[in-house]
Amino acid sequence: MKPVCILPSHGSVNKIEEMGSAHINLVLREEGKKAAEELKERFGTPYLFGRPYG
Repeated sequence: MKPVCILPSHGSVNKIEEMGSAHINLVLREEGKKAAEELKERFGTPYLFGRPYG
């Protein structure tokens, strides 16, 4: 996988504009769920909530 945008670090205006092109969003913190829901509604991008372990 290649990340499109990592917020809040490694984010830029150009990367934020490209967020709709992601195939899936990985949400690590509760604060990111609202943005993930918005991206799902606008672009149909599913999201996973939680930290990837294992």
